[in-house]
Amino acid sequence: MENMKVFGKAEDYANVDVPLIVTDGKPSSLPKHVLAWRDLSFSVPAKGAGSGADAPRTILLDNVSGFVQSGEMLAVMGPSGAGKSTFLDTLSGRRRGEQYRGSVRLDGTTEFPIRHLSSYVEQDDALFGSLTVSETLYYAARLSLPSSLSYGDVEQRINETLAQLGLSRVADNLIGTPIQRGISGGQKRRVTIGSALITKPVILFLDEPTSGLDSDTTFHVMSSLKNLAKTQNVIIIATIHQPNYDTFSLFDRLLLLARGKTLYCGPVADLPTYCETIYHPIPGFRNPADHVMSIVNPDFVGSAEQADQQISLLVKAWAPKQAELVTDLERREKEANSFRVEATAGDQASMVRKTGYLVARMMLNYRRSLIGYGVRLGMYIGMGLLLALVWINLGTEQEKLNDRISVHFFSVAFLGFMSVAGIPAFLEERGVYLRERHNGLYGPAAYALANSVVTIPFLLICNLAFCLICYWAIGLAPGAGHFFQFFIYLFLALYAAESQSVLIAALIPIFIAALAIAAFANGFWMVVQGYFMRNLPSFWQNSFHYMDFQMYSFQLLMNEDLRGTIWTCGNAPTGACQCNYYSELQEAGICAFRGEDALKALDIYDINYGKWIVILVSISLVLRLAFYAVLKLKH
Repeated sequence: MENMKVFGKAEDYANVDVPLIVTDGKPSSLPKHVLAWRDLSFSVPAKGAGSGADAPRTILLDNVSGFVQSGEMLAVMGPSGAGKSTFLDTLSGRRRGEQYRGSVRLDGTTEFPIRHLSSYVEQDDALFGSLTVSETLYYAARLSLPSSLSYGDVEQRINETLAQLGLSRVADNLIGTPIQRGISGGQKRRVTIGSALITKPVILFLDEPTSGLDSDTTFHVMSSLKNLAKTQNVIIIATIHQPNYDTFSLFDRLLLLARGKTLYCGPVADLPTYCETIYHPIPGFRNPADHVMSIVNPDFVGSAEQADQQISLLVKAWAPKQAELVTDLERREKEANSFRVEATAGDQASMVRKTGYLVARMMLNYRRSLIGYGVRLGMYIGMGLLLALVWINLGTEQEKLNDRISVHFFSVAFLGFMSVAGIPAFLEERGVYLRERHNGLYGPAAYALANSVVTIPFLLICNLAFCLICYWAIGLAPGAGHFFQFFIYLFLALYAAESQSVLIAALIPIFIAALAIAAFANGFWMVVQGYFMRNLPSFWQNSFHYMDFQMYSFQLLMNEDLRGTIWTCGNAPTGACQCNYYSELQEAGICAFRGEDALKALDIYDINYGKWIVILVSISLVLRLAFYAVLKLKH
């Protein structure tokens, strides 16, 4: 028990007053740690192979061992397909399972919360284009730092991070969208890094952090990270592709991989000596990074057999050094046993508070995203104008009844169909969600709840715009009460359709595929709704017809509009009354019928308003719960 270490979360360092920019370069007094990996292996089923225990497998990592300690930067290099990203994902806990072997230890123990102690910067920049740089960092801070931190403390943390990464001048600039010019690609890369640095992690993983940056910006960004590692004892592990000499010199250690095997793992300063021992000395005035990459890249060695032979020779050359590495690793782990991390800060914000921050961020994105939400609002306005101009002032003549029915069908079916326009916005959010969830900022429950809540006011606004334009122009049932019921019943259908679209996009996060399947689903509900075919075959009538949210909304709209109305009929040349629907009015000599008579003839009169509303709400709830389950299990 005396040697047991207590590891805090990343936010345990939140109240440690260490500035991000340090000019004197003094080492930090924070506890030092040693992150080590022993015999790390990872494999996947070979292409075309079965899934049985004896099925052939492709080895992505093959007994990789090494270590890095606090205050150091480790560069992970190798040609394409060397296993760099797999190594980073395995080390960070993102890829584990039956195909994983070996151990990852912090100060000699495997029992440590690496997902809470670390941040991960992915290769792609998943950011909200409608937010500014400072707003992006603000929400990253609020979602990850203790709720006890005041607004002033958070603002100071943001300003320090902006200065660290050279983003102060563009702090109020938008990230940028396809129709809104924003910051450059290199600045976006730095914002992504800043979102991870804002939490002051103990371990920082970076997958190609300099992608998209010019050489000068690359050097300054990596210099900032080097300073961060030294002053705050952060362990930084980064995959990087052929850095220039100045950038390569900033790294303390190098892990060189080829085909998942270790070809070198040690100090960057010892690399020239090692190259001489394997008869590949570094020529004068040549970048060591370029030189070792030319040695280990098997793609330009000639035949596949020659490439395999060269890699095997390099692996054998490193084997004697591997034993020395393991001995050094064990020594450093013993030295680290005297260090202890105590939790000193408050807990992370609760799920409710995180959901609140997610809602606020989504609302801000909704207000500013013209292409994502402004265009969608315009679609509802345009549809309202179309109905108002085509079905203008229908009246209550018998000939207009089918037109009136068509208005309700069109409103439910085609406005629901327009929910597919929300798929691109979700897919943009999904990239941010995956990055932040993998970094432990929040879970699927908070995001699913926030997405469900934020959708409500947006659809209410779109639905209100549609109803205000077309309701009275068409001449539907007069009165505020009737208008409000029409508005609510239509909204319930739109929300169910929106829930269906995000569920499909979560299941199949490919824009064209999700769009096609969502369109098919909406078309399917239109067919089994009962408008086109009054008497559906029993199978469809007794199954999907009663699952159809469009059907419930359509019947509610029809009853709300037609009840209490009188429809006049024409007379035949003989003077006889020609009504399509029988009514007691005709017995009294009045050539007309009531709206209730038409509803009875259409077999949609005897409905339970409350029950139908509950079913509509339940359908949306089931779809939203399924959305949460997909986020939890698939992503």
